[in-house]
Amino acid sequence: MKKKLAVFLVVSLFLGHAHAQTFMHGVGTGFLVNSMQKAQTSAFGTLMYSPRVTVMESESSSLTVGIPLSFGVSGSYNYDNYYGTSNSLQYMINAPVMLNINWGAGSSKESSDRFGYFLGGGFGLNHGSYVIDETIANDGNPYEQTVEKSLTTYGPAANGGVRFGVGQGTHNIEILLSYMKGLNENKPNTFGVHGIFNF
Repeated sequence: MKKKLAVFLVVSLFLGHAHAQTFMHGVGTGFLVNSMQKAQTSAFGTLMYSPRVTVMESESSSLTVGIPLSFGVSGSYNYDNYYGTSNSLQYMINAPVMLNINWGAGSSKESSDRFGYFLGGGFGLNHGSYVIDETIANDGNPYEQTVEKSLTTYGPAANGGVRFGVGQGTHNIEILLSYMKGLNENKPNTFGVHGIFNF
């Protein structure tokens, strides 16, 4: 009974200090690395847009829902007068929906802290073109062939990182680490590192 009362008091205290919902967003760059069964490991240079909305917030902590959306490319495109066009470009779009707990800088527009950190989990969608080793049936003599395929996968995601306050207001620079585990289509693992400027 005492434990239930203590939990109720803590939640009530947090909600009592909560402010209205706030929209925050940032832009950044970084890279994603994708590895999966029967495929070449690929690294993608990325651009990211990261919007989020607070569900609950106080002056130095918050609970947010966000979609750190990243778009990445890998490979090269070349043209030669003799050999013609050579294209090895691949792309990836990563879009997880994340529920994060935030403390300190960047947790809300009310926070005046110069340092903060966050941790969260959610569920993601990943779409891209990948180089895969595929088994081809050939009249009872199967053989493996490397092909480029577009795949869409989904699965659980996690992220975490730190934020450093910059300038006069509540702007901050965020270092984001992320991971997503695909549950279908070759079960890919997607790791990410991004630097983001939050407005």
